Amino acid sequence: MGLLDKFKRKIKLTLAESRQDEELMYEYISDEMDSGIIRKGLYAKAKANSKGDEKEVNSLYLKYRLQSLKDSLKEKNSVEYFRDSLLNLNQQNTDEDESFYLMVTDEINEGNVNQALWAKCDAINMGDEAKTKYEYINKRVTILAKGWKRIIKIIVREEYLKIFDKYDLPGKKDAEADIELEEYFPDVPEREVYLPEFSENIKNRLTKEI
Repeated sequence: MGLLDKFKRKIKLTLAESRQDEELMYEYISDEMDSGIIRKGLYAKAKANSKGDEKEVNSLYLKYRLQSLKDSLKEKNSVEYFRDSLLNLNQQNTDEDESFYLMVTDEINEGNVNQALWAKCDAINMGDEAKTKYEYINKRVTILAKGWKRIIKIIVREEYLKIFDKYDLPGKKDAEADIELEEYFPDVPEREVYLPEFSENIKNRLTKEI
């Protein structure tokens, strides 16, 4: 049983009325850190947003890890999870955000940076190396996130239309509006039947193509 599973069980046994009790969550995160377990992507994000101020890093890390833990404990049915986590094109979920910060930090450590963007950040920060680094990380993460959302939107549209064609479903003429509103199969009877396949097809595409 993993740490998160044990924590979930502990909450069920001791805090049946509140699965997101922050005091218990902070205790869990503290134990996690004492055990040397640090989410590298979140830590990289904390360093970037603290501008390298070591006094602020741990504080920000705790804040981000708390939100990450809350997100992971949200109990949703398959339809809610599908809508909120996979197809919400206007928000990044915590794990995705964490991954981008880790990716950019690795790029810098490997010397693989976007030279034009780095030069811009260097100019903004008047040659201050530390500030340039953290400015670069935040701007690069923003760029990656936007690109990711564009890719997801393309895949969502293609797979959404495929389901209509495969089952000859009503409402295809409004598909573009459905995608913009993030309301999938609104005119389809028993729409819940088609959402899991739609979700799985998107996940498979993301796994293969990204």
